[in-house]
Amino acid sequence: MPSNGRKQALSAVILVSLALAGCRPDAMEVKNATLPAAKPENTGWIITNTGGHDAAFTLDINGTFWLTADKIAAQLQKQSPDSLAFVLNSLALVHSLSRNAPPMSTERWMHNPEVLLNSLGQGFCDDRAAALCRIWQAGGLEARIWHLEGHTVPEVKLGGRWQLFDPDVGVYYTNGDSAVCSVEAIARGEARYFSMRDTLYAITPEKSVLLLLDKYLSRDDNRLSEWYLSGPAAPDTTFRLPSGSSLACCQPAADGWANGSYASVLLPPHTSGALYIPLVLAARPEGMEAVFPFADTLYGETLVQNPTADTLALRYFVNPFLPGLQQQNHFTLRGQGAGQLDIALFSQEEALPATPFYFDQLREQLLCSDALQRFVHDILPRLPAINDMDELPAFFHAYLQQKGTAPDEITRREAAFQQRFLVAREVLQKQPGMEAHIIHTPVFLLLAMEYFGKDIGLDELAAFLESLSL
Repeated sequence: MPSNGRKQALSAVILVSLALAGCRPDAMEVKNATLPAAKPENTGWIITNTGGHDAAFTLDINGTFWLTADKIAAQLQKQSPDSLAFVLNSLALVHSLSRNAPPMSTERWMHNPEVLLNSLGQGFCDDRAAALCRIWQAGGLEARIWHLEGHTVPEVKLGGRWQLFDPDVGVYYTNGDSAVCSVEAIARGEARYFSMRDTLYAITPEKSVLLLLDKYLSRDDNRLSEWYLSGPAAPDTTFRLPSGSSLACCQPAADGWANGSYASVLLPPHTSGALYIPLVLAARPEGMEAVFPFADTLYGETLVQNPTADTLALRYFVNPFLPGLQQQNHFTLRGQGAGQLDIALFSQEEALPATPFYFDQLREQLLCSDALQRFVHDILPRLPAINDMDELPAFFHAYLQQKGTAPDEITRREAAFQQRFLVAREVLQKQPGMEAHIIHTPVFLLLAMEYFGKDIGLDELAAFLESLSL
């Protein structure tokens, strides 16, 4: 078909209604399969509707995909001897399966754990706080959201007391009596220690910046908010595939969203039927804009048609932090037409790319070590004074010399640093009056010297600077 004719045919694909195409058996079916993978890191899975009808089914792979708030709560409560253990396990899960990075959307569907944990894997503090709060509520606990100036956190009621557990930083705070602090207790200055990965650490002035504790202390700005939990309901858990189509996961993403993996729906020539994938759409074929006007969003059940002689592919974001396949993989599909679904594994030429370096990782390294203290007490006093951002490159050069860095390595590091320096200066130009605050913050100086010069991406640098300057 000529390209113009193909575009016209594709443009004729119209979003019609939520009715299912054709007939579909009413009986609920269950299909189980156990498939071995010799090299799980180089293996993907594909589900194909081999029957003559649309198939509507729920999907479970190794108990880790597809996740819902109810499913997470039920699994964690089975593993937890009491409510506190359930709360801590929920905190660890949300923190480990997501990262703090610019969200794809400001719409409130981002606040559903089903979206954050299955599809995107990244968002700001409010997205992670809302996801954790919904899991607690699914587990029968009373929970709420606090909006602070520059930070959003959840609280849960345990033993008649409100207690804060921050999924963005991955910590909770205790006072001198080992009682877990509430937001209001932290605002009164009662926090003495923070717990990360089951270890208790003393709060120091340097680490308080990484913990965002100053956000709590501005008490006039702290308020409870129902907005984060009042958005759209969680997506339907039922996948729907037209006859002949396939759902495949997970392939490396060549471009676009930084998370680096996606699932694909493959529509063979002349396929038509009901399609619903409870993941965020990443890309659609040229000409399908009439059916899917926007990428980077969620869609309800849609009637699709492929009038061309080519197989068309729609791509959906998949959380790269979810556990991958194992050597033995258990698939359970339940629903109408589940019996006509074929499940198979396929080999990929290379493993999924490593996920980008996120500020979460760096913050944990610094919070759980004495690197900040060593820098402040042993290195910073031997470096020249710095009064503004323009002096930062020379300060960085002196830092590398102080460490005994080889000349060729200094050249390489300074080239990487210069790019990040320009981004930092641009960010600060949008924050009048904040340059002096940031430039005299030991946390920023260490990050600028040791990490912004080699590891962290430009988006991460901008987000961190903005968090320091709020």
